[in-house]
Amino acid sequence: MKMFIIIKAILKNYFNILKNLKVNDLNKNYNVLKKINHELVNNLHLNIEVINLNKTKLDSCFIICNHQDYNDIFCLIETFKQPIKFIAKKELFKLPLFNKFIKLSNSYSLDRNDSRQGVNLFKQVSTDVKNNKGSVVVFPEGTRNKSKLFLEFNTGLFSIMKRNKLPILPIYISYKDNNVRIVINELVKANEYQELSSVELKDVIFNKISKLKKEYNLNNDALNIMGLGDSITAGEDYLGNITKGYYQRVIDYLDNEGLVLNSNNKAISGIDSAYLNNYLDNKELINDIKKTNLIMMSIGANDILKIVKKGKITKEDLLNEYHIVFNKTKKIIEKIIVINNNIKIILMGLYFPYPHSKVFQIFNDMDLLNNYYKNIASTYKQVSFINVADEIFNNKDSFLPSKRNIHLSDKGYEYLTKKVINELRGIL
Repeated sequence: MKMFIIIKAILKNYFNILKNLKVNDLNKNYNVLKKINHELVNNLHLNIEVINLNKTKLDSCFIICNHQDYNDIFCLIETFKQPIKFIAKKELFKLPLFNKFIKLSNSYSLDRNDSRQGVNLFKQVSTDVKNNKGSVVVFPEGTRNKSKLFLEFNTGLFSIMKRNKLPILPIYISYKDNNVRIVINELVKANEYQELSSVELKDVIFNKISKLKKEYNLNNDALNIMGLGDSITAGEDYLGNITKGYYQRVIDYLDNEGLVLNSNNKAISGIDSAYLNNYLDNKELINDIKKTNLIMMSIGANDILKIVKKGKITKEDLLNEYHIVFNKTKKIIEKIIVINNNIKIILMGLYFPYPHSKVFQIFNDMDLLNNYYKNIASTYKQVSFINVADEIFNNKDSFLPSKRNIHLSDKGYEYLTKKVINELRGIL
């Protein structure tokens, strides 16, 4: 239906579009584009609300915006009186009829498979912005994103902006049915970020747009989140202190985008699967789980460590314990799902706790154990499994700096955090 409306509007103005494309005047083209676009917005029944927080005079700049829908293009053109262009994938320039619409905006064609073309394109874009030849909209997520969480912003983009000292206008766009809210942040001038690295600049802009999302999102996306299990989710570090582990870091990240309604970390250092299974009979916990949208959980490590600490174990003993842990974990998952069938569960994989010990290397068979966990995730749609064993072993000196303590360092927990956030982008 949407495509039919777009085609109809373009066909209605087809000869006028062709006429103006021959003239190739930025302002005249944009005026024609605005008229066609206004018709499109009306026919698509988009109700656009603009909240302008920017008090600075606006010349050509880089407009950085989250990207949810093709309608983003129409809504932004409707919003801006002065010419704006887009960096669009080259495939859009090949679509019959729509290619005329996108060309009328004097937008840029990007070949995602040609990095050299991309570099040259951004050089041209930067030059045009410097010469006040229209502002350029860039979607730093790189593609349309339907997740509640933003995708990670492209660092290379900010390197180009920093190098060319270009002003940046952060924008947040939100949809609820046919209602659209566009929030324009204050302009960030080049002299405000020149001391920052490209990564720091990316984080600054990301945080500005996240703050807008937290305050102005049209949807009620906030979640009730719970932590369950052992010391890894509790956040115990290699010094034996309860610190800011992966759970709290994930909460902070989600809260930055306004996605945390309530957080309740009920993980306990030292517990095994039998303890957690019994804990799930607690009436208060059951009531909490009923109201929970997302659980982050780690369990099973202490079961295995009890066997190891007995001494004189064989590999067969350990592999048998892996199977026992699998069955116990499966029962825990089933118990949670019976309480709340709509819940989402992040199941953290286990890692080899003694990577520095030559004696224990014969027991390093984490693939088998993690395959058991993968089986749980493939059996229950509510469960997502995160495999961290190989990366932690390969970075044992920085992730597991103590030879006597099996818990992670700050870098180790930061790694788990990134893995969880990446997984959440696919399930939220």
